[in-house]
Amino acid sequence: MNPYASIWRSIGWRSLLALPLFAVGLRFFSGAADGGSLADVASALAGIGCFLAGAVVVAPGIAALFAEPLASIYMPSETRDKPPPMYGIADARRANGRYEAAMEYLEAILRNHPQELKAYLALIEVAALDLKDKRRARHILARGLASLTDPGDRAVLKAMHEAIVSRLQSQPAVALQAPPRVTGKPAPEK
Repeated sequence: MNPYASIWRSIGWRSLLALPLFAVGLRFFSGAADGGSLADVASALAGIGCFLAGAVVVAPGIAALFAEPLASIYMPSETRDKPPPMYGIADARRANGRYEAAMEYLEAILRNHPQELKAYLALIEVAALDLKDKRRARHILARGLASLTDPGDRAVLKAMHEAIVSRLQSQPAVALQAPPRVTGKPAPEK
């Protein structure tokens, strides 16, 4: 919403309240302009009081009108209801080999941001590449396709799932071997 619309609306309502005060103040001033008697001074003071009251009624709206451009620099009006998701924790857990903990964190992101494509992609990647669980990756794909509303996001999710799973199928199975153990004394230098 445009903040200036509410400011102008406020100024309009406040002006409607202040106009009678200005009119009464003008009436008091016009009556006091004739002479220098005590009644004329009292009438002029009453007119000044009415003008001041009207100005106090209108002043907050006018101040807001001038303050809005400066205030928007320091306090933007566009705020999010929820903070944006942070993937660094999930990435760190994944890098440390804590794949299930990374999956739990990504699931927590999806609870708060169900339309977050990146979280679905990261879940599929962890499930397929790190945990080697194609069935779980397919289940995450199905969940993502069901919950994502943007057709472009769904297409990207499906294409990335296919690419990740095909990458898993193209990797040859490698038997883990322990590095050769070195025993004895090092060879003498020549």
